[in-house]
Amino acid sequence: MSSTNTMAAGRFTRSDRPSLQAPPAGTLAAAVMVASMISACGSVTKEPKIYCGNDIRQSDQVCDGEDLADETCESLGYGSGELACLADCSGFDTSGCEETCMQTGCPTGVCDPESLECVDPWKLDCPASASESCSSQKPWFCHADGLPAYDCERCGCPDDRVCHEGFCYEPEVLDAERDERLPPVDLHLDRYFELYEQLISEPAITLPELSGQLDALLREDRRRASLMLGESHGSGDEQAVGVELMRGLRNDGWSISSLGIESNTLPPSLVEDMGIESFEIDGDLTNEAYCVAVVENASDTLNDENGVYVQYSGSGHTSRETAYHEQHLRISQVPHAAECLHRESRKAVTVILFDPAVWLMSTDQTLLWRIGGLFDSAESVSAKLDTSIDRWRLMMDQQVEDEKFDMVADGSEVNVRVVEARTPDVFFAYLPRPNRPAYFLESYRVIWGEDEIRDYLLSHDIRPENCSMSWNLTPGDEEIGFFCNKDDRSLSATVDATSFTLVDWSSN
Repeated sequence: MSSTNTMAAGRFTRSDRPSLQAPPAGTLAAAVMVASMISACGSVTKEPKIYCGNDIRQSDQVCDGEDLADETCESLGYGSGELACLADCSGFDTSGCEETCMQTGCPTGVCDPESLECVDPWKLDCPASASESCSSQKPWFCHADGLPAYDCERCGCPDDRVCHEGFCYEPEVLDAERDERLPPVDLHLDRYFELYEQLISEPAITLPELSGQLDALLREDRRRASLMLGESHGSGDEQAVGVELMRGLRNDGWSISSLGIESNTLPPSLVEDMGIESFEIDGDLTNEAYCVAVVENASDTLNDENGVYVQYSGSGHTSRETAYHEQHLRISQVPHAAECLHRESRKAVTVILFDPAVWLMSTDQTLLWRIGGLFDSAESVSAKLDTSIDRWRLMMDQQVEDEKFDMVADGSEVNVRVVEARTPDVFFAYLPRPNRPAYFLESYRVIWGEDEIRDYLLSHDIRPENCSMSWNLTPGDEEIGFFCNKDDRSLSATVDATSFTLVDWSSN
C-alpha cells in the first residue's frame, strides 16, 4: 500500500497539505492584536448620518422638510399660499406662494412693505401707525386714512420759513409782498440787473432737455399733476416756447386734461390743432381765481391716469419764485397758484417763460425815475445818468445768444436757455436780448445834454417822474417822445433812438 494519497474531489491529499511551522519571534503578538481589532469592528453596526429629509433643520440648512424655521409665504414678502423646503434643504420653494409687488415691482407708484400693494408714493410719507399727528417732515399732517395733508398752520414750517396763507414761505419772499408794486428807488444799482445776470451766467439746458425733465418729473411723483406756464405778457417768443412744451408733453404720451388761460395771454388758436380743451381765467393780483382754477382741475388728478392740467398765466400768478426778484415789478399777492395746489397734496411743475424785453422796459423806466431824487444839482443828475447807463451796458455785454440754445419752437426761431430756479420744480425759460439799449435813459441823457433844456427842467423842478413817454421801437425807426408837465409848465422833446440824437423840442 502506497504512503502517498491522491487528491479526492473537494479534499486535499496528505502530500498537498501545507506544513505547519512556528511563526517568527514577535509576530504572534501582532497577529493577535490585528485579529482582536477585526473582531471588535465587526461587532458594531452603525447607520450613516442623515442631514436633509429628516424634518430636523441643522445649522448648515435653511430648512428641512416641514421645519421651515418659522417662515411663511407672507413673512418672505409673498401673498398667501403654502411655503415648502427645497429637496436639498438649501432654500425655500415659493412656487406655492402668491406673488406680490415685492417680487413683480410696481408699474406706477411704489410697493408698500406692509400691505404688499402698489400705492402712490406720497402715501408712505406718513407711517401707517400715524393718526391725527404731524409728520417729522413738516408741514405734512398725517391722517389715519387718506393722504397726508399740507397743513403748516397745524404743523409749523421747517427751518426759518413762515406759515402765511396756508403755505410756508421764506421771510424774504414775504418781505417782497408789499403794497407798493414798484421796487423802491433806493435799491443798490446792481440789484436791478441781478436776475438778468443770474439767468445768463448759471448752467443751462436746452428746451428739448427740459421737455425730457418734465416727462421724468411727472412720472417720478404722481402728485405732480399740473404744468404751470408763466409768461411776462406780450411776447410771441414766450407763447411759442409754451406751446412747444405742450407739444412735447403730447409727444411723450401725456394727455392734457384741460388748459386754463389767463385773459389776453395765449391765443386759444395756437393749441386748436392739438385738440386741447381750453377755458379762460379772469383774475386779478390776488391770485384767487388762478388758485381756484388749478385746484378744481388738478387736485383730483393722478397725472398718469387722467392727464396733466396745464395753466398758462402771467408769471406773477404761477409760483413764489417770482417774488424773489425786484425786476418783477408787479408781484402778485401770495399764495400763488402752485402753492395753492400743493396745499391739496398735489404739486405743480412751473416754467416761467422769461422774455426780458418786457422787464427791461420797466427797469429802464425805474432807473430813470430814481434820478428824480437827485435834482439838487446838474452834476449829480449827470453822474447818475452816466453810472446807470454804464451799468446797463455792462449787463448787456453778458447777454450772448449761444448757438447751442438755438431751436425752432412752434415754428418760431428762438434762443432759449433753461435754468433751474431756487424753488424746487420751478424753471426759467430765458430768452437773451443782447445789445438792447436803455432807450429811456439814453434818450433822456440826450435832452439833458442840451443846455437850454437842462436849465429849463432844473429851474422849474421838472423831474423825470413828471414826464410821460411814448415810443416806436420798430427796428431802424426807433423813436422816444417825452412830454413833461408841472405847475402849468411843459416841455416836449423827440429823440431818434437809433442814433440817439435830438429831433426837436419845445416848451412854454
